[in-house]
Amino acid sequence: MNRDASPTPWSLVGPVFTLSPKFSSSIRDLSGISLIPIQLDDGPTGYALLGAIGRCGRVDYGRSEVIERMGKFVTLRGLNVTEPTEAVDFAVPSNRESILISSRAAAVIKAARLDNVGLVRLNDIKFDISDDMIRRAMETGAG
Repeated sequence: MNRDASPTPWSLVGPVFTLSPKFSSSIRDLSGISLIPIQLDDGPTGYALLGAIGRCGRVDYGRSEVIERMGKFVTLRGLNVTEPTEAVDFAVPSNRESILISSRAAAVIKAARLDNVGLVRLNDIKFDISDDMIRRAMETGAG
């Protein structure tokens, strides 16, 4: 992640694909992203698609806290990412489809006062995953 931040302390909540003009202009100078302008049919201008092109290390599911077991699924809290492979503000782990952001990116997004964007600290994220997915990640060295 960003050189001045500890490893990926934040995650964007929910899928983020199309960004408002306010959001895209606020993050334009951050690293690890590609903003692709789009035109909405008969709609407002200035929207962009977000491409998270930065990469970071793998999520180590073994370091997450087990909250609950439900058959072959487990609810975990906390994402622990191995060392980043690039110094970027936006990154996608090699074994999880999530957009993780640096402290710098989180501060920029918070300062933009966006109404419909949620940020969650990696230590606080709760998610469900199957035992099989965890086992496959461990077998391939994915953590």
